[in-house]
Amino acid sequence: MNKVLQLHQELHARPIPDIRVGSTIFHQAMFRGSEIILSERAHLDDLVQTLSANVRSVGDSHLRIDLGGNSVRVEFHNEFTGYTFIKDSTEDFDAPPDRYVIDSDWIGHITGETVNRLQIHVEAVDQYSPEQDVEKRFNSSSLIASDVSDSQMRIWSDYLISPRGNTRFLIQCKTDDTDRIGRAVQRVIDIENYRMLAFIGLQTAKAIVPALSAIETSLEKLMRSFQIIDRIGDERVLLDELIQLSAEVELIKGRAINRFRATEAYAEIMTGRLREIRETKVEGVFSIIALSVCALQLLGFMLEALADVYPAINVTRLIGALASDRPACGAASPSRAPSPRVDVSPLC
Repeated sequence: MNKVLQLHQELHARPIPDIRVGSTIFHQAMFRGSEIILSERAHLDDLVQTLSANVRSVGDSHLRIDLGGNSVRVEFHNEFTGYTFIKDSTEDFDAPPDRYVIDSDWIGHITGETVNRLQIHVEAVDQYSPEQDVEKRFNSSSLIASDVSDSQMRIWSDYLISPRGNTRFLIQCKTDDTDRIGRAVQRVIDIENYRMLAFIGLQTAKAIVPALSAIETSLEKLMRSFQIIDRIGDERVLLDELIQLSAEVELIKGRAINRFRATEAYAEIMTGRLREIRETKVEGVFSIIALSVCALQLLGFMLEALADVYPAINVTRLIGALASDRPACGAASPSRAPSPRVDVSPLC
């Protein structure tokens, strides 16, 4: 099955949580290799038995554990599992996980490598807070904000990792529609998870570029040697070396191609979720979409270096889809402007 189609089916098969204003959400995404699936399920069974909780299953990929007004949602994806803890009351802005529904000891023993940790606060407002008030909760030099869902909600973040290891978001709501709030929260989670998953491809690219450069250097030496050989025996030796270099290139291609295809698919899912939030710019502050475009361009720059080996992989094409949804506007605030090599002025 096409990777993008499979991911789309995963995303649309799940129920969207109803989330009230005044809720606090903690989300943790973990890689799930085939070797840890059984231990992952056993760990969940222990939680259900310990809490004597009501469990609702949606197919084979989604679980909801009801705990009175609170809940735990578990989503099983191909490469990762997402755990979302929803508490129907507001916690401190960087509260530890043991304040979220269940014991932090259980969270700490979830199997797998962490992809992402998010902390999301949802609060009701009549008017959105001025920037200087929100800066007290975030790093003021990195503040990012976007109005979403027809300007019924404003999302704030600084996209920094807090001392407790979480990326923190504040969603201020002028609506009390639990379905609408739930969709906004889910989109924030999706955007962040798939952005992080897409960037695994960046790590792969960094790892193989030196190897390909070394092969290219060896090939240049080999081609020069071909120009000066005068014996059949030498020619055969050089041909053997050429075949060896070709085999090394194919081995590198085979190891990385699935990762880069996944990177492209994850970037496409992230782009789709960004379009769905229907973002409106908050003046004077860098936006979520502008930040995401910078990420896509960084990914695209690295993958362009491998275009001769992986010509079908292209993530920069997704930037145009975001640009087509946004009117032109002025540049971002100078104190928060992106690198001058990245032109995001139509998106900021």
